[in-house]
Amino acid sequence: MADNSGTSRRLLIGTFGTIVLGLGAFAPSAIAAEEVSSISRGGRLYDKWFVENKAAKPGDDHAAYPHKGGKYGKDTSWRCKECHGWDYKGKDGAYAKGGHATGIKGISGAAGKDPASIVAILRDKLHGYTDAQISAKDAGDLALFVSKGQVDTAKYIDAAGKPKGDGAKGEVYFNTMCAGCHGTDGKKITTAPSTRWPTTPTRCCTR
Repeated sequence: MADNSGTSRRLLIGTFGTIVLGLGAFAPSAIAAEEVSSISRGGRLYDKWFVENKAAKPGDDHAAYPHKGGKYGKDTSWRCKECHGWDYKGKDGAYAKGGHATGIKGISGAAGKDPASIVAILRDKLHGYTDAQISAKDAGDLALFVSKGQVDTAKYIDAAGKPKGDGAKGEVYFNTMCAGCHGTDGKKITTAPSTRWPTTPTRCCTR
């Protein structure tokens, strides 16, 4: 969905700037740079692993998905966020009700857990991710994200799914740090997705 107003763009850029600053908690001075990269990639795998790793999309509903044949079935039902929520809270968060509601708990309780134990969960009978779907590298990155990469989304997105942030301040950050590569309209890089996001982060995570 294209941005149709300067206000929406400024608000989204403000949210982006806030998130970038929030990621200071994972700065290389505190965690090895390689681990930061893995955590970031793990977040993309959590959202839609088969896009990130170019694996084949599953053709059937996930065995643990409760709404067989539903609107968000088939490959969508295999996305971690579809059951556990884009806010990591599952049945206790944004997906407590509505079309995405599954009654499945989130991953918040796994924050700080040993990544190896999280990898084991990904491979267990309930989750059932195979090596062909998620490689050892993928599983390790995803586990690092679950263990060390979760943030309090309420700081950036309100209960209605609207982004928070100071749009004017965020635009300064974007134009200073990001626009050199991405362009002021977010479309300068043509070999990767545009940074002109949909009108809300929730739409980005529920496509």
